[in-house]
Amino acid sequence: MAVAVAEQFSDWVSQAQKKVEEMKAFSDQIKKLDKERRDVSNDLQRERVAARQTQEESKSLMRQLGELQEAVERSSFVLVLIDADADGYIFKESYYKDIDGGRNAALDLEAAVREHLKSSHPDLSSMPIMIKAFANADGLAQLLVKAKLMKSPGSLISFVKGFSQACDASDFVLVGSGKDRADEKIKGTFQQFIANPTCRHVVFGACHDNGYVRLLERHQNTAAADRVTLLRPFETGREFAGLTGFRSMRLETIFRSEPVVTRNSPPPAHRTLSAEEVEGGGSPPRGNPWVAPRPTLPRNVLSRKPEDLPANSVYINAANQRLDSELPSPSADAVRSWEHKVITAKMRYCRKYHLQENRCPGRCGYSHGPLRPGEVLVYRHKLRQEVCNDGPKCRDASCLYGHHCSCARPSCKFPAAMHHVDVSLVSVFQCV
Repeated sequence: MAVAVAEQFSDWVSQAQKKVEEMKAFSDQIKKLDKERRDVSNDLQRERVAARQTQEESKSLMRQLGELQEAVERSSFVLVLIDADADGYIFKESYYKDIDGGRNAALDLEAAVREHLKSSHPDLSSMPIMIKAFANADGLAQLLVKAKLMKSPGSLISFVKGFSQACDASDFVLVGSGKDRADEKIKGTFQQFIANPTCRHVVFGACHDNGYVRLLERHQNTAAADRVTLLRPFETGREFAGLTGFRSMRLETIFRSEPVVTRNSPPPAHRTLSAEEVEGGGSPPRGNPWVAPRPTLPRNVLSRKPEDLPANSVYINAANQRLDSELPSPSADAVRSWEHKVITAKMRYCRKYHLQENRCPGRCGYSHGPLRPGEVLVYRHKLRQEVCNDGPKCRDASCLYGHHCSCARPSCKFPAAMHHVDVSLVSVFQCV
């Protein structure tokens, strides 16, 4: 009996210890869960605080974004860039002769651009229009005086003042002497504003010069292309035809539709000089602005060698057509070397640096690397095979393109009027 009781007691003790252990484990589990609950509660509290803070920051950022967008909208404008001493962007005669011509030119230009925007970009048509025109002061003044569009060089200052004072955002800037000064101003201004979000659109009035193509081609077929409209003159640089993605416009009511005519301007393509004018010399007939003045050198020239041509001069024939100087034939080695560099190595050489007495100021994107004299001659021949936009009437002594051709190919890029020109009587024309 005692043994049985002892066994029962032992079982009871064992069960009691087991229950105590279970209760202890249960208690530990409760403590663990309670700790996790407190941790979750703390985390949740932190998340709530962080969420409120993030929400406040989000509201603040949205408010700042809205204010920034409103500021951009309030300060947005359309930029009009004009190379104002280029033939294609000379204002019509009436503007230069009117005492208020500068003011009227600025106001009419702004109105014409705004009218165009109503159809091309209606959302921009009510924005302020900033006009920046650049010109070589001396060159433009002399041209206008010679063409009798202005009485004196000082008249240009009055025109410029009227233009700049017409609107708060219109400026006519006279840059220093030098062919590329206005170009550099236009390029720098374009690069500055095309990256500016407040400049919503650029009307680019410098499409006469192929040098600007390099500036624009990096933006073609991009989102920026829709922010540029090319303002085309009566003669557009031929390389502009290769640009894609840009809109274009013309303003024939504002700018001239033909070159400015001066006493030294070349005659029209159909004009030929009489025998008396060719052989007799003397002064040109009065009242005829198309007749070129008597050349400063003798009329009869035996050859068209480049070394015989005076500085700032060109060869012409009896019909006042531009004649190219006779280039010697390059050697076969020079041709192979040039083709290896250009075709195989894909080099692109700077024309102004290698062929125009180092006129390039740098940063043009083309190579200034060394070329041998024979390779330079090949380069000249290659450019001579390209058609000059002005053709036989060109009087730019620095022009490197071709002005006539003697081939018989039916597919030649030179037009028929530039084939087989008369070279029987060669003269020297001194360019202005």
